[in-house]
Amino acid sequence: MAEVEHAKRCSALEAEVDKMKRYQASLAKDVEDYRFDVVVEEKRAEATEARVGGWPKEFFEDLMIPSPIDAPAEASEVAPENEQEAVVSEAADEDSTTI
Repeated sequence: MAEVEHAKRCSALEAEVDKMKRYQASLAKDVEDYRFDVVVEEKRAEATEARVGGWPKEFFEDLMIPSPIDAPAEASEVAPENEQEAVVSEAADEDSTTI
C-alpha cells in the first residue's frame, strides 16, 4: 500500500516538474521575443533620428543649418528673451498712456 501511495506522489511530482519546465520554457521564449522587440524598436528609433523629412541628418549638418528637429529646441531657448522684450514694451506703452 505504501508503495502505491509513493508511486502516486512521485507521478504527481513528475507531472508538476514537467509543468514547471514548460512554464519556464514559455517564459524564456517571452523574454527572447521581448528582447527582439526592443532591438527592433531601437533600430527604428535610430533610423528615424538619422533621417529628417526623408533627408539624412548629416545633410543639414554639412550645410551648417539647424535641422527641423533641432529648430524647436533653439526656438524655445530664444523665446524667453522675446517674452521679456514684449513685457518691457507693454510696460512702456502703459507708461506713455498714463502721462
